[in-house]
Amino acid sequence: MIVASPVYSHKFERSVGSFLKKYQEILQTKPFAVFVTMVEYDSFTKVIKKEIAEPLRKNAVAIANFGGEVNNLPLLTGTIKLLQNQ
Repeated sequence: MIVASPVYSHKFERSVGSFLKKYQEILQTKPFAVFVTMVEYDSFTKVIKKEIAEPLRKNAVAIANFGGEVNNLPLLTGTIKLLQNQ
């Protein structure tokens, strides 16, 4: 099982959080991986500990972050500043 979610305000997408809680007992018996996006690297561990129960974290074969906030991408910085000034 692969679970993926964007992170908004240090929380998983609501439906993903609900899924993890609802199926926690089943997921604890299966190998699964968790991938998140839109979380800053320095808060990744805090978000994971808050959003995924410890038994699930221990059973996960992978927990990974695919990237930080969009406004931290260097290629978009000039575009964002340009849009903000209009």
